[in-house]
Amino acid sequence: MHKDGKIISENGMLLQNSVNYALNALNGKVAWNAKKGVGSFITMEFGLPHLVVKEPRTSTKAASKKVLEILARRSVFVHGEWHLWIYCCHWTISSKEVILASDQSANKVMTSAIKFLDGQILKGVQIQASSGSSRFEFDLGGELNTFPGPDAFQKQWMIFTPDEYVLCYGADGKMSYCKSDTKDADMFWFDIGP
Repeated sequence: MHKDGKIISENGMLLQNSVNYALNALNGKVAWNAKKGVGSFITMEFGLPHLVVKEPRTSTKAASKKVLEILARRSVFVHGEWHLWIYCCHWTISSKEVILASDQSANKVMTSAIKFLDGQILKGVQIQASSGSSRFEFDLGGELNTFPGPDAFQKQWMIFTPDEYVLCYGADGKMSYCKSDTKDADMFWFDIGP
């Protein structure tokens, strides 16, 4: 959809304003519950904590007995108002320009470096769309840098907002801002400049 020649999102906000809103809202917030997920995924929370309850589900495909048992349970998670998920990308974590770990490090090394970011205040996020890289800078010298992984069409990271939207940054340097339950095929990606 266009308004005066500018691309707008489904809720009417200019997409660039949506990017600024999501990134600026994190500035000055303390990172907490920073942890390593599956593989080299990283998650961390910002803002006030709240419970997320996922009701039991059924599988739409043939699933193992273990998967069916997991789906049959109610899941409860503590998330912040803002939830950052470092997803399919390469990354490094540094302290005062010394690399502590990367997505290729041993599990213990990754876990230790990720915990180093816990309790640090996010000072800002810089995006270099032309190279598909980004930098999260923290107040106590912590730095999280992301770089494209092998798949040029994968999401590098996602920021889930309090109003149930998600800002996604792709390996190609493009961004998407949409409802958090939007299917990948329905996401609109846009250039944000150099």
